[in-house]
Amino acid sequence: MLKFFLLIQFLLIPIFASENEVLVFDSIHELKPIGKYLYFLEDTSKNITIEDISKNSTKYNFNKHEKDFFNHVATENPIWLRFDLENKTDSELILELGSTFIWYIDCYKLKSNGNFTKIANLGTMRPESERFYNTNVFWIPIMKEKDFPKQTYYIKISSDYPIEIPLRIGTLKSMIPHKRIQDYIIAGFIGILLITFFYNLFLFIYIRDILYLYYIGYIFWAALMVPFMNHYPFIENLEFGSIDKKWWHEKFIFWHSFGYAFIALFLFKYVDLYKYSKKLFYYICSMIFIYIFGFGLLNLFGVSIIYLSTPFQIFSMLFYSSCFLTSFYVYLRGYTRAIYYFFGWTFLMLGMICFVLTINGFIPDNYFNRSSMMIGVAIEIWMFSLALGDRFNTMRIEKEEVTKKLLLKSQENEKIILEQNELLELQVKNRTSELQSQFEKTEELLISIKKDLNFAKKIQARVLPINLRRLDKFKIVSRYEPMDEVGGDLFDIYKMDNIIRIILADAEGHGVQAALVTMLIKSELETLKETAISPSNLLHELNDLFITKYVNLNAFFTCFVADIDIIRETILFSSAGHPAQYLIHKDSIDELKSTGRILGVSKNANFSEIEMKFEFGDKLFFFTDGLFEEFNQEGEEFGSEQLLELANNNKEQKIEFLVDKTLSTLDSFLRNRPKQDDITIVGIEY
Repeated sequence: MLKFFLLIQFLLIPIFASENEVLVFDSIHELKPIGKYLYFLEDTSKNITIEDISKNSTKYNFNKHEKDFFNHVATENPIWLRFDLENKTDSELILELGSTFIWYIDCYKLKSNGNFTKIANLGTMRPESERFYNTNVFWIPIMKEKDFPKQTYYIKISSDYPIEIPLRIGTLKSMIPHKRIQDYIIAGFIGILLITFFYNLFLFIYIRDILYLYYIGYIFWAALMVPFMNHYPFIENLEFGSIDKKWWHEKFIFWHSFGYAFIALFLFKYVDLYKYSKKLFYYICSMIFIYIFGFGLLNLFGVSIIYLSTPFQIFSMLFYSSCFLTSFYVYLRGYTRAIYYFFGWTFLMLGMICFVLTINGFIPDNYFNRSSMMIGVAIEIWMFSLALGDRFNTMRIEKEEVTKKLLLKSQENEKIILEQNELLELQVKNRTSELQSQFEKTEELLISIKKDLNFAKKIQARVLPINLRRLDKFKIVSRYEPMDEVGGDLFDIYKMDNIIRIILADAEGHGVQAALVTMLIKSELETLKETAISPSNLLHELNDLFITKYVNLNAFFTCFVADIDIIRETILFSSAGHPAQYLIHKDSIDELKSTGRILGVSKNANFSEIEMKFEFGDKLFFFTDGLFEEFNQEGEEFGSEQLLELANNNKEQKIEFLVDKTLSTLDSFLRNRPKQDDITIVGIEY
C-alpha cells in the first residue's frame, strides 16, 4: 500500500522527475559536488517566482549543467538551479554554497503535496542572523535522516559578480573536516603574510629605503584581497561612516585597484625600470592610471561590477603579463637581480592558471588546486623577500667597501696634512731663524715671502675651476678675488651622471690661515666625491669629519651645495650658514636661503634640502659674503639689499654681464678703497 501511495504521489509532481538525473547520497563520510546533477535557468524577465515554476514547470526550459562547479558570467538576471537528491544515510544532509560572492540565495524544497516551501533565505547582502551555521560560506540543512526517498530543490541566486559556486552535499562529519582544512590553509597564508610584513617593516625602519615601504603596502593589500577572493572577506567587518559590508562588496573594483599601484611602485624601484626602459615605465604608469581613474572611479560612482568585471579581468591579465615580461626584459638587459622578480611572477601566474582551470572543471578540485592562487601569491611574496634580502646584503657590502675606502683615504689625507704641517713648521722655524740672524736682509726676505705667497696663490688657483666656461647645457662664469695673495674662499663644479654639482665654501677669516682651511675642505670634499650622496648628506659628513679630525683647529666655515638635475630640470640645494644665493627667472628672483648652521660648530647637525625648478633661460648667481660685506671710506656697507636690487634690475641680462656689472658697481661704491674680504662669484646660465 505504501509503495502504491508513493507511486501516485510522484506522478503528481509537476517536474520532469523521470528526466532528471538523481544524486544518490549513501555515505556519511563523503562530500559530493553536485554540479553535474544541476539544471539551470537564467530568468531574463526577472519575474519568475517559485509559484510560477510549481504551476507550470514545463514552460521553463532548464539546461543541464555538465561540470562540478557552476559558472556563469556576471548578469543582472536571477539564476534558478534545480537538482534531485536521494538520501540513503541516517544523517541530515547539508548543502554548501561555497562562495561569498552570492548576494541573495533563496532555497525551496518540494513538499509531498506538490507545493514548495522556502527553507533558506541567505546571501552576503542579507543579515548574518539568517544563517544556519557560523561559517564564512553558506551551509543549508536540506534533508533529514531517512527523509522522503527523493526530494527536488530549487535555488534562486542573484549577484553582480561573475558566478562561480562550488556546490557540495555532505553531512556534518564530512563538512567540518573539509571546512577545518580550508581554515588552516587561509590561516597559514595570513600567518606567512604577517611574518613577512613585520620583517620588512623592521628592515624599512632600519634601512629607510622606500622600496621596503612599497613592499609592505603590497603585502597589506594582498592580506586583504586574497582572502576576500577566496571567500574569507575579513575586510567587510571594517565599518565606518557610510562604508559597510555592502560598500566593500559593491565597490570591490575601486578599492581593489589601489593594490596594483603598490605592485607597480615596487617594480619601478626594484628593477630601476626608468633607467632600463622609459617606454615600459610610462606604459605601466598608464595601466595604473586606467586601474584607478578608469575602472576604480567608474565603480565608485555607480557603474555596477556586472559591466566592469569582464574587461577588468582581461585588463588584469594584461597587467600581470606586462609585469612578468618587463622583469624578464630587464634581466636580459643585464640587471641580474630582476630574476627574483621574474620567478615571483612566474609562480603567481601558474597559481592563477591552476585556479582558473580548477573552477572551470579542467583539472580535479582538491585542496592544492583550489588554493593554488594563495600558494602562488605566497611563493611570489617569498621570492620578493629573497630579492629584498639580496638587495640588503648588496647594500651592506657596498657600504662596507665605501667606508673602508673613505677610512683609507682619510688616513692618507691626514698623513699628508701632518707631513705638510711638519714641513711648514720647519720652514717657519728656519725662516724665523734667518730673520733673527739676518735682520739687515729684511727687504730680501720680504721679497722671498712674497714670492712664496705668489706660489701659494698659483697652487690655490690650480685647485679652483676658474677656467671652466661651459659644462653640458650650461654656461659658467666665475670670478675669484682674494683680499691677500691667498684667500679663504673655495668653489668647485663637477658632473656626476645626470647631476651637475656646485659647491661654495667660505672659511672664517682670510689670508694664509683661511687658505690652509680651504685646502683641508678641498681634501675632504675630494674624498666624499666618490660616495655620490645628496647635498644635505654631504654637509652632514663634512661637518662630522671636521668635528672629529680637526677639532683643535677651531675651523669654522659656511658651505653651499647645489645639484642641478639635467633631466628633470630642477635644482636641489642645502646651505650651512651661507648667505642667501639667487635663482634668477625671467620675471622674478628666488633667494636660496640657509637650511642649517655653519660647519665645524657641533656634531650631528641637521641640514634640510629644498628642490626648485631650474628651466631654460634661468640663471644662478652664487657668491660669498665678501661681495656685499664691503665698506667705503664713509663707513657705508654695500649690503645684501643693494646686491639683490642690482640683480633684480639686470635679471634679463646675460650672466657674464650681471657678474661684471656687479663687480664694477662695487668698485665704484668703494672709490678705490681696498676690499676687506675675499670675493667669489659663480654664475650659471641655462
